[in-house]
Amino acid sequence: MKRPSLCPFFFTALFFMIFSTALFPNCRLVPFAPFLNLAFNQCSFPKALYLASACGLITDFFSNQILFGHHALIYVITACCVYKLRLFFPEKPLGLSLFTLFFSLIVTTIERFAPLFFEVGVPLTWEGVATDFFVMPFFDGVYAFLFFSCPLIFYKSLRRQWFRFLFFIKRATKGKNKPRGRSFDR
Repeated sequence: MKRPSLCPFFFTALFFMIFSTALFPNCRLVPFAPFLNLAFNQCSFPKALYLASACGLITDFFSNQILFGHHALIYVITACCVYKLRLFFPEKPLGLSLFTLFFSLIVTTIERFAPLFFEVGVPLTWEGVATDFFVMPFFDGVYAFLFFSCPLIFYKSLRRQWFRFLFFIKRATKGKNKPRGRSFDR
């Protein structure tokens, strides 16, 4: 089975990377998570690491973090942790959403606890923990389903309907070419 190209999914993730603060001002999505999960299912491990670092660098370009390469390092570490686990999630819409939720949870965990290695104090509150570790990964899973899985479902059903339409045309034209009346082939 031919797999879909990753380019439309990359540009969808890039669109949400650029406009996520305008569309969802209170949500901090991980916009490249569904794209990277789709790439993990189609690419080898070294290529997946390259894609993760490229997506992290793009995220760094648009973020206001002091450390450049922060997101690239986090995405690469997450890719190393998650790449083998892709086998446990089916290549179905719900599987992509759950894998995105899991990827987002790992990214959030690394982002929240990485400053501890640099001896920078990060305040943890119950509201912050609930938002960062439960609500935002759930929104990432919903984002993956709505903007990555649903277009795939629509594309596959449209392709199936187009195939049926072409098959119907071929059948209809075969019937028109037959001679009317008695056949003299006997």
